[in-house]
This record gives sequence, structure tokens and C-alpha cells, in this order.
Amino acid sequence: MVKKKCFYRACLFLFIFVVFSMQSYGKMNNVEDFFEQYMQSGIKLKFVTEDYAPYNYIENGQLIGVSTDVIIQVIKNLKLDIKASDIQVLPWARAYYTAEKNKNTAIFSMARIPEREKLFKWAGPLVASSNVLIAKKSRKIKIAKPSDFYKYRVGVIINDIGDVIVSRYDGCCESISPIYNGSDAAKMINADRIDLWSYNDISAFYHLKKAGYDAAEYEVVYKFETFQLYVGFNLNTPDFIVNAFNSEISKIIKNK
Repeated sequence: MVKKKCFYRACLFLFIFVVFSMQSYGKMNNVEDFFEQYMQSGIKLKFVTEDYAPYNYIENGQLIGVSTDVIIQVIKNLKLDIKASDIQVLPWARAYYTAEKNKNTAIFSMARIPEREKLFKWAGPLVASSNVLIAKKSRKIKIAKPSDFYKYRVGVIINDIGDVIVSRYDGCCESISPIYNGSDAAKMINADRIDLWSYNDISAFYHLKKAGYDAAEYEVVYKFETFQLYVGFNLNTPDFIVNAFNSEISKIIKNK
């Protein structure tokens, strides 16, 4: 009987010790744990993005934007030696390819959709984004349903969400025009080389103004659904990095 009591007391002591240890571990500085693991791994994390206002874009030679601010804050919180100037700003198709094919590389801001789900590891969301069809007001184009734009020439940025959206519709379109970047798309719609531009509305008007065109001469003629924008990590990026970014992004967004 005495032996049983001693055994039970020992088990109780062990249980209390384990619980206390777990609570103490929970109170540890997780950022320091992450940083130690990151340094020991020898990994050099890289980021790529595009010129996509208001989320990530170049102004006066500096990379800024709503998403950029969050990413830079996460990098600071995790004590990583990465500056805004280290982030490569590329045409979207090239940025997408770079992140998809190179380990320990991340891309932002990217819509998380079924077509991309298994191609990346995800951290976010950062912010919501709406996608639309833009047209010249003078063209008087009316779009009430998707089949209405099948007969038009639709400009899309290669691999952009606007490209994915219109490609989902069977029979679309008379001509889909793959375009390298937003700047080129603005020039093409101004020159009537495309009838419609499938893109984020804010970014489209940003590129039109940046190119020197009167944005008031253009209008949204159709709205697609809204998407959440994330950071997409190459599949060979360790989970502890993705998890850390997820945790820090969540904290920042929650406190905004």
C-alpha cells in the first residue's frame, strides 16, 4: 500500500513538473527560438514582389505599400537581416516563377486560390483585393455577365489573378492578350490594342496615372470576386519559417 502511495505521489510530481515545464516553455521568447533555429539552418530567405499599388510598389526609388509595411515589420520582429532594398521588384510572371522554382524564396502579394494552393506554402492573409474589368468610357462597353466579355480583347498580366479569372470561363475570349506588366497594359488599353483589362482596380488606375493618362477616361465595367492576398513561400521552405511569418502577420493584422 505504501509503495502504491509513493508511486502515485511520484506520478503526480512528474505530472506537475511536466505541466510547469510546458507553461515555462510557452512563456519563452519564441522570436529568439526562431532566430536561433534560423541562424543554425544557414538559410538565406529571399523575397520577390511586383509593382502593384497600393500593396507593394516603388515610389521615389523606395519599395512601399500596405503589404510591404507588414512584411518589413515581420522581418524586424523576427530579427532577420533583410532590408526593403533587398526585396526584388520584378514583373509578376518572373517573380512568380522565381518563387515557385527557388527554395527559401517568398513572393507577395499573391491571391490564394485553388489553382495555386499546392504550389506554395502560405502565410497571411495580408489584405483583401478586388479584381475587375477596366475599359475606356468612350467605348461604352457594358458587361452584365461573364459571357458578355467573350467577344472582346482582354488584356491580362501573365500569371496574375486577373489572368486566372478570365481563363476559368469556357469560350473566353475572342482574344486574351498576355502582357508583361501593368505599365505595358496601361499603354495597350490607351492605344486600343485591348478592349478590356482584367486587373485590380486600384492598381490599374495607378498605372494609368503613372503612364500620364487621364484615369477619369476609364471605368470599371465588371467586378469579379474579392480575394485575400498572402505571402507565398516556395514549397522547399522549412515550416518553422512559414509558421513564424503566419504568427507575426496575424499579430500585426489583429493590432491594426
